[in-house]
Amino acid sequence: MSLEELDYELPEALIAQRPSEKRDECRLLVYNRTDGEISHHIFHDIVRYLREGDILVLNDAKVIKARLFFRKAETGAEIEVLLLRQIDENRWISLTRPAKRLKIGTELKHESGVLCARVIAVLEGGERLLELNYDGDLLRILEDIGEIPLPPYIKRKRIESDFNDDEYYQTVFAKNLCAIAAPTAGLHFTESLINELMKNGVSVKTITLRVGYGTFKPITTDNIRNHRMEQEDYFIPRKTATDINKGIATGRRIVACGTTVVRALEDSYYKSGKVKYGWSTADLFIYPGFKFKVTDALITNFHLPRSSLMAMVSAYVGLDRLKEIYRIAIEEGYRFFSYGDAMMIK
Repeated sequence: MSLEELDYELPEALIAQRPSEKRDECRLLVYNRTDGEISHHIFHDIVRYLREGDILVLNDAKVIKARLFFRKAETGAEIEVLLLRQIDENRWISLTRPAKRLKIGTELKHESGVLCARVIAVLEGGERLLELNYDGDLLRILEDIGEIPLPPYIKRKRIESDFNDDEYYQTVFAKNLCAIAAPTAGLHFTESLINELMKNGVSVKTITLRVGYGTFKPITTDNIRNHRMEQEDYFIPRKTATDINKGIATGRRIVACGTTVVRALEDSYYKSGKVKYGWSTADLFIYPGFKFKVTDALITNFHLPRSSLMAMVSAYVGLDRLKEIYRIAIEEGYRFFSYGDAMMIK
């Protein structure tokens, strides 16, 4: 399958720069795989489509303030750093900008004085391996001096006093501080909506997938089968695994909230023949031809063209049909990407 097949044209005006004022009042497109029907709603209407007995699975990963602005110790030039993946206590694989200025041995200092970094390797993909120097708890330090790492297509100023990304770019159920991007399909849920679903007999379960570079790394190979997914760690609680496996055996519908949940559940089943409790590492690349074993319905946002997420959703619904859904969504003025509207495929 060629990368070109995952492409589509999107008017720039439809790239959401802010979320809906109320999380569950964004728009919701519902696609029924049985009869091909498409309908248009607000997100809160999802209560009509999640029924008693369903198992709704959420990713409770919380976004780290992993975006930092350092100065080169030698010249004072500003360097932007995105911490991607922790290798051990002090070493992180990182994206840096401008990268060409960072050679092995380059020293970086943060204006706060509480964090320094040194480049100890230049990796094959251009990432830098940084050794961090600090005292105390790194996550607490990042909460104080870091910024939420918004995607580059959100082109607002770094800080806008009238808008709080620290709040809006976290799900209301975020618990485990471990991700560098939000599981964005979950951004649309409110606590009251989740409570309403539970009262209606929907079983709500969580997993934790540390959303990392693997989720948004661009596909650069012409043949997407040659794309290598970056690893992402995930944890499936014992009760979640038990209930999902029982649900599969008894015909209950497993509803994945977001591609990160799909990746964790399908990776676990692919490796073990069931959804397995505990920590594991996902490197599964899902593209057309993949046979889903766990996911019966999917809640997701509208994704970037030529991306691994576009490949995953096209595997779930069919590439031609997905492109038709996207064409209709564009005609209807849906908002795309992380802060955009949602769709449910059932």
